[in-house]
Amino acid sequence: MTAAIILAAGLSRRASGTGTANKLLARNGRGRRMIACSVDTVVRSRANPVFVVLGHQAEAIRDALAEAGLQPDERLRLLTCDDQAAEGMAASLRTGIATLGGTPAESAAICLADMPLLRPQTLDRMITALPEAGAAQAIVPAYRGRRGNPVLWRRALFPALLSLSGDAGGRELLRRHADQVLELAVDDPGVLEDFDTPDRLELFATLV
Repeated sequence: MTAAIILAAGLSRRASGTGTANKLLARNGRGRRMIACSVDTVVRSRANPVFVVLGHQAEAIRDALAEAGLQPDERLRLLTCDDQAAEGMAASLRTGIATLGGTPAESAAICLADMPLLRPQTLDRMITALPEAGAAQAIVPAYRGRRGNPVLWRRALFPALLSLSGDAGGRELLRRHADQVLELAVDDPGVLEDFDTPDRLELFATLV
């Protein structure tokens, strides 16, 4: 079983400059909020369960998900990370991974909430590839030779993910375990498309 952890606790400093606005609440050209697009994509994949880690403006994010019909249930679960503002992405990651300790999940896809163009089929392809990945402990999607997100981690690396700190996420682990990382070519530019700056948010507002 592969779980998914969607990191949605950040302060959006790059998007707003002050952290007062939340990029995940931005609407696209169809009126859909970014967080709803991202969560819906993962829910439509084979990942189960799906955890959304909340922090900054958690109630507003909950409301945005409810507005889109994405209510918490047995599969979709909302977590709260209280340390995100002080520490960065690693705190959210640890919150999600620690929760997986009580589940039978053999792997976890770490997804970024500001990447709403990811296709569910891409995540499914990564999940399907894992049993045939041999000694690889992580799978990274690559579009036209460029690595992107999400990253799929086997359970053997959960303790290492729990040891992370700061705002680098799992990048250091990928470097440290480079010989155990499978780079999977995918036909999905969405693995590279994040929306975390004012210019990118302007673009997101035009997408349909």
